[in-house]
Amino acid sequence: MEIVVKNFEQYSAYVNQVTGTYRNGTVVLDEPVDWPEGIHVEVVCESDAHGAAEDVCLDGSAWQNSPEAIQTWNDWFDSLEPVFTGEELARFEAELRSARADQKVVLPQWEQRIARLPK
Repeated sequence: MEIVVKNFEQYSAYVNQVTGTYRNGTVVLDEPVDWPEGIHVEVVCESDAHGAAEDVCLDGSAWQNSPEAIQTWNDWFDSLEPVFTGEELARFEAELRSARADQKVVLPQWEQRIARLPK
């Protein structure tokens, strides 16, 4: 069970997510929270109460895992044209390398912030 607090009036860089268990018509949280009284929350059930949820396609049809269906999908995927070619691809890859280098610089800062989060 996941409960997500959404406050659309004031943007926050943090999304408070906690877990809990549904018992007797209420959700019992696994940890205390410091949320304002009356705040709207969204509760999402992680699995179907009668077993694992069935995988479905975007159109709602059942996902096919047969060898034939997988081969059909692979054939379709292999038939796609590249998104970038030539100079576009080179520019994209250079920008990607640059972004990765920038992220490596800030990674220690994010690790410190994560380490300070309440456990």
